[in-house]
Amino acid sequence: MSLQAQYNITEKTMASYSPLDQLSSTYLAEVIKKGRVVAFDAGDTLFEKGHDLDFHYYLLAGKINVKKGMFSSKTLDSKAKESQHPINSLIPGESTVKAQTEGHLFLVDPKLLD
Repeated sequence: MSLQAQYNITEKTMASYSPLDQLSSTYLAEVIKKGRVVAFDAGDTLFEKGHDLDFHYYLLAGKINVKKGMFSSKTLDSKAKESQHPINSLIPGESTVKAQTEGHLFLVDPKLLD
């Protein structure tokens, strides 16, 4: 069983995410097949300070904390409206990102969307 099937990543579930919602169902199925799932546990470090974002990152399940310094942090929740878009702009390179709960990300190569 693929991770996409294990985490119920289907055309129907991904059609509510932007810009995937603008793809035909056939092409969306291909994007899902070529995408990657990254599962995480509470406490895992997902991105270190200075990270590069080579994919579009969709937070499909869980909560993560984005820390941009000693006094600046933000929690991202997969159930929030902002998570219907790639979270790339919400996790800048100068931040460290840690999981608050278990969950998973779905990674899409931006070249597939051009």
